[in-house]
Amino acid sequence: MRRIPLFWHDDEVGTIEVPDSFRPPVTQAELDAIPCILFLRSCSWIYQVRPGDVVLELRQLDGRDRVVAVASRQIGPGDIGCILGFEAAPGHEHVRADRGMLDLADQVLNDFIGRRSDAV
Repeated sequence: MRRIPLFWHDDEVGTIEVPDSFRPPVTQAELDAIPCILFLRSCSWIYQVRPGDVVLELRQLDGRDRVVAVASRQIGPGDIGCILGFEAAPGHEHVRADRGMLDLADQVLNDFIGRRSDAV
């Protein structure tokens, strides 16, 4: 695995891990054919990566073609923070999973499962 930049709202907010094979020379058409849900996972049951949440693009960075990931404007910073392997760039620490909310959601799920087990 290797790390590539992740852009959100036209800003580089961090990096994610992708398979080593995602590097030029590839075409944008080849990248369009690769759904990121094949290799991106979430650390939470509240948010699951859906088709179109993150897409791969070829962009000119530092004078050369690079494969980058672009997060949809429809997802929030907490969703991005839930992507396994996401690392926020300096100054973008606000793009993170809300641990308090995730812990609360896990507790609600565990309570629900416990009540269902007691009813059986």
